[in-house]
Amino acid sequence: MKNQWVLLCAAALVSTGAVAGDDKEKDKSGSQGTFKTLDTDADGRISQQEASADSTLASNFSTLDTNADGYVSEREFRSNTMPKPKTGY
Repeated sequence: MKNQWVLLCAAALVSTGAVAGDDKEKDKSGSQGTFKTLDTDADGRISQQEASADSTLASNFSTLDTNADGYVSEREFRSNTMPKPKTGY
């Protein structure tokens, strides 16, 4: 159930990034392009203020900020928004 929620959030974030970005950003795909769109000061992390541009990210900020430093790093963002590989059969 948690993985489905994460995938739903990822889909929302990716679609928001595609709408909000310019043509250069549209060429990028997945969470990397979305992350770079939201990281407006290009410091490699998303602050709570930057996250406020996306309602889904803002409402899930504390969940994505796994080390509770007040920022969502690209690693935290990717690990919580990218689909997990299926295991087993």
